[in-house]
Amino acid sequence: MKYLVLIIPSALFIASVIAIGIMLPQRIYAIEEARMADNWTRTISLINSNPSSLSNIADPYKELIKTATGMIIVYTQSDEDIETHNFVQGGLLAFVKGQQPLLTIYASDSYIHQTEHGTVEYKGNFGMDINDPITLHDVLFLKQAEYVQIQFAAMPKVSHITGGKAVVLINGTIPVEIPVFEQSITDGRILSSPLDQCFANFK
Repeated sequence: MKYLVLIIPSALFIASVIAIGIMLPQRIYAIEEARMADNWTRTISLINSNPSSLSNIADPYKELIKTATGMIIVYTQSDEDIETHNFVQGGLLAFVKGQQPLLTIYASDSYIHQTEHGTVEYKGNFGMDINDPITLHDVLFLKQAEYVQIQFAAMPKVSHITGGKAVVLINGTIPVEIPVFEQSITDGRILSSPLDQCFANFK
């Protein structure tokens, strides 16, 4: 199966080539970590809560896609000693059918952290371009996706992925939870499929 090769937007790509991770003072990094942890907790709580936020919408899955935001965490096997907020190397997540991206969300920066378990954690906040043609389609359109592709510009292209998770929030109310499975990559692209369970509530 041939997978799609996605390019992070040109300005970000150029910055990714020339950039070296920028180290934040520990105090500032801790504040940013706390902010992201709070956002992550709120997003996960939405998944686990009663979806009452959808009760006032006749059929939220037939609504046009207006917004898409995401939080992604990926772990790689590594002993690299690193703790940084990389301001210029972000990433992307794409729902893909064949080699055609249906929806792509981007991050302009990323957080990289050495864990206590011999892994390095990459994470970031992602968002949709408001001019994305996906806005012409309803939420159910995403069910056509065959796999999800994730990339972090700062991550070595040759890496062993030990796990992770992505949560994409459509229109601020519909969460799509995507597991990141253990895999070895050689081109920087992390793939997740099948997506049946991710779209279990899409009817």
